[in-house]
Amino acid sequence: MSDTFETATPVTETPAKPVPDFSSVASDRDAMEHGIPVMVDEDKWVFVAHNSAKAYQEIVKRLRKPYDKLLSVGGKIPDDKAKDINIRAAAEGLLTGWAGFTDAAGNPVEYSPEFGYGLLNASEDTREKVINTAFTAESYRRNAVDASKNAFESWLAGQPNGQATAN
Repeated sequence: MSDTFETATPVTETPAKPVPDFSSVASDRDAMEHGIPVMVDEDKWVFVAHNSAKAYQEIVKRLRKPYDKLLSVGGKIPDDKAKDINIRAAAEGLLTGWAGFTDAAGNPVEYSPEFGYGLLNASEDTREKVINTAFTAESYRRNAVDASKNAFESWLAGQPNGQATAN
């Protein structure tokens, strides 16, 4: 046994690298699944989920299932059926609620996929706005979500008995 001691080499710490701030480009996952408010008329809003939302993906799969065999052999869903599938999928899976929609007597109407389908089928402008929002990742960045929510809350605060309805 030796009586000599070896001296340990001192450990020097490496300075911590700065961590980038990704908050300006980070997505709001909750908003992607549950929707963000989107104004479709000066007093009407819809809530739009991102196209990656699980519910939307499952609905698209369900609606396209009857055409799986046709698609697997290189076939194409007829244009009128494809349009109907897209509108139904958007009404059931992208639209998660709305605000400002009323019946002829001015009473608020609660959102339902059937009413959403009617809206998207009747208004090509609204349909395009919903689809463009759902397929634009930037719409779901935290800063964009905050701005959208703030605009909606400001509008809602000015409404008599204003409320949003979700499915």
